[in-house]
Amino acid sequence: MQTSKMPATTQPILATDRLILRPRTIEDLDHVIAMNSDPEVMRHIAPVGTAFMSREAVAKRSFTHVDRGLGYWSISPRESPGALLGYVALFPGAPATAQIELSYRFETRHWGRDYTTEAASRLLQHGFGPLDLTEVVILTHPLNAASLRLAERLGFQRESDRCSWLMGDPHFLCAFFRLGRAGWLATHDAAAAPVVTPPVA
Repeated sequence: MQTSKMPATTQPILATDRLILRPRTIEDLDHVIAMNSDPEVMRHIAPVGTAFMSREAVAKRSFTHVDRGLGYWSISPRESPGALLGYVALFPGAPATAQIELSYRFETRHWGRDYTTEAASRLLQHGFGPLDLTEVVILTHPLNAASLRLAERLGFQRESDRCSWLMGDPHFLCAFFRLGRAGWLATHDAAAAPVVTPPVA
């Protein structure tokens, strides 16, 4: 996939107190593949070298739904916009469902700083606000204690475990969480945080 062939995105640039969330670019793929090659990052996701975590597969997923305002946001610290910490994403789940999944991944050196909660909360605010999503789901490894705690902090409710099309090789039963728009708005203001600036076409 060449930069010139990337579809136009309607994803905005978002911000939190500490972070900038901007639409993923082709240039960001090296950072993603580096995370996908770290056994510690991938411990609860999939084995390193799995085909659907390859550069080609990641590139295809990264830009498929950007015309709908969905996709992946690369995360940088406000004080150093050129540095990449990880990403958060909203994208359609398995082709047979209409569910929108929340996904997130950070380099291990940035773990423990609550960046994931901050970035995911901001993206959910955008999802339930301007994108007007009715529901978002999370699928995570049932032994991934940090991810389980994150889902609970964000207000997601756990339901019956199920497989994810993007996790495991072979697939395994994941902890499955749901959060509806009404549940989010009961404790959050979807319009509170403004978009920083429109993305560059």
